Amino acid sequence: MNEHSTFIYLFFSIQNRLNEINQSGRAKIQALRRYNEDTYKAWAWIRENRESFKGRVHGPIQLDIKLKDTRYANQVEAALGGADSAHLRTFVCEHESDYKHLTRELADKQGLRITAAWPGNISIEDVMKTPCSPEELKTKYKLDYFVMDLLEGAPIVLAYLCQQAKINLCPLSLRAMDPRPLVDDSPFQSFILDKNSYRVRTYTYGRGGTQTSVRGIHPARVLNDSLDIQARDEVRRVLADLDEEMKVVVMNMDDLNKQQQDLKHKIAELKHAKEDAMSKKRDMVRALQLWEGQKRKLQARKRDLESMMQAPETPNQQLDELKQGIIDEVRKRAQLVLNYKTIAQKYVRTLGQRHAVNIELIGAEERQTKMNGFYRERTSELEQCRKDYEKAKVETSQRRQKAREFSNQAQTAGAELQEELADQFKEIYQQWRANGLEQTPEEIEDQINEQQASYDATRSLNPHAAVTYERIKTEIREMNKKADDSETALAKIGSEIEVIHKQWHPRLKRLVHAISSKFSEGLERIGCAGEVGIYEEDNYENWGIEIRVKFRDTEKLQVLTGQRQSGGERAVSTILYLMSLQKLARSPFRVVDEINQGMDPRNERMIHEQIVKAGTIAGTSQYFLITPKLLPDLYYNENMTVLCVHNGEWLPEKRLRAVEVYLQHAVQNLAAA
Repeated sequence: MNEHSTFIYLFFSIQNRLNEINQSGRAKIQALRRYNEDTYKAWAWIRENRESFKGRVHGPIQLDIKLKDTRYANQVEAALGGADSAHLRTFVCEHESDYKHLTRELADKQGLRITAAWPGNISIEDVMKTPCSPEELKTKYKLDYFVMDLLEGAPIVLAYLCQQAKINLCPLSLRAMDPRPLVDDSPFQSFILDKNSYRVRTYTYGRGGTQTSVRGIHPARVLNDSLDIQARDEVRRVLADLDEEMKVVVMNMDDLNKQQQDLKHKIAELKHAKEDAMSKKRDMVRALQLWEGQKRKLQARKRDLESMMQAPETPNQQLDELKQGIIDEVRKRAQLVLNYKTIAQKYVRTLGQRHAVNIELIGAEERQTKMNGFYRERTSELEQCRKDYEKAKVETSQRRQKAREFSNQAQTAGAELQEELADQFKEIYQQWRANGLEQTPEEIEDQINEQQASYDATRSLNPHAAVTYERIKTEIREMNKKADDSETALAKIGSEIEVIHKQWHPRLKRLVHAISSKFSEGLERIGCAGEVGIYEEDNYENWGIEIRVKFRDTEKLQVLTGQRQSGGERAVSTILYLMSLQKLARSPFRVVDEINQGMDPRNERMIHEQIVKAGTIAGTSQYFLITPKLLPDLYYNENMTVLCVHNGEWLPEKRLRAVEVYLQHAVQNLAAA
């Protein structure tokens, strides 16, 4: 009884521990929300909209990978770029269409700053190949593992990390050892020993050789949570062991039954000798049966068991019922726990379905209400339109009759007017024939009489008014003629401009097209797009060169301005535009000052390489590139010269030594580290 209860208690305690460990997964998500809110929002949106994707979207990677051995947490996180690396925050898509859909929804529409990737149509096995076998790595190079071998995750996620972070090419070891044999005689360009990360670069300029950089690694901040995963696996293993022990306990029940039979025989032998004790026991059992509550009954059974242990003559049937009752109680509780879990899961699903139905019902009722109102409004409008139609039909018939009468009167009107007003009357009549008049015939007649009276009064007051009128009419005709002549001259000038325009405009377009082709080629080499065009208007003073660029796949070509692109993007566009002009504009030399400032390392390396290749072609102008700093391991060739200007308060008072002395000193410091 006591051993069985202890076993059940231990089983449920370990089950609670497993639940606590599962809570740590939520802690990781909360940490992601605290340090990378945009990544967390993207993760939550993907969970809610999984049905909109063709395949699975993995990520962010820091939630999808597991570390097999937590002793290597610092080294593995350093190989992935550290806790702030974009690799750990990347979402990996299995299909290109999912990648475009994800970036369009989250980056373009919602404006979230996320990192998403599609590895492309790659062979996962080829991408994840290692330079040597694990046995050769341990025996020949004395190293422990490749970074890839310490991670668990989806194959496409690991393939992406191999593609981007080269985790299949980077070995590591917890031991500190001399790195020189690995630098001189191994296929590894990067490796990690103890608390340092080494990177080996080979250069071909000059006499050639290798350069090794050493960097200390920081404590893991993301992958140290893998300790929870290890603890969870450990708890699961303990639960599996307990389950096996439970099976062993059940198998041992036969032995216990045999022991029970032996006890029954002993009890039978002592039964006759303990008749008085049996009588007292029955009185105690009847008293205990009166206790209220399940707990008191359980306590009574425990006392009965203790009494039975003290009194071997306890009846066999009662002892069997007590033990069987305990076993049945334990099994009932276990079954109730399983039933509760099943009912809770069904309740959650049913509750979600009910909420979804309620939401659809509310939407349907709202749409029905709107449609009923829309129907009533349209019915009322239709009835009003019918009434207006009947009314308009009657008015149209009446006005048609009046129009015939007015037309007959107009044909006979004006016969008695003076000759000066005849032309004006004809003009009014033609206008009326074409557009109609808003005045009634009576109003028109009154207006005619007023004009006639005004004309008679003007002639009586100023007899020369008619002469003045004719003179002004003549001047107006002359001015119209001059305007016609000016328009003719302007058209002639426009024709001459068009002739000249046709002479230089095609040449300008060909020139700009040549610049645009070279500019586009330069941007394509760094994974971007762009073009150069002519901004044209009617006024030639507003003409200019218009540069359009695109630095992301999800964007369209946009005009290069000081407000739309970043400083690094403007710098890249400017230097590529100047390089496009190199073969078209002749000059003895060119000077580029600090063009790499503001660029990210990837663009700086590619732009530097293009400048070097373009500036060292035979027959080109001399190139001067001035900058306060450069990235290590840039592209160089034998046709260029590097000049280091030593200036500043930090210079030694004595004369500077040769550059080789300082380089040798730096190499010795790196080897000592």
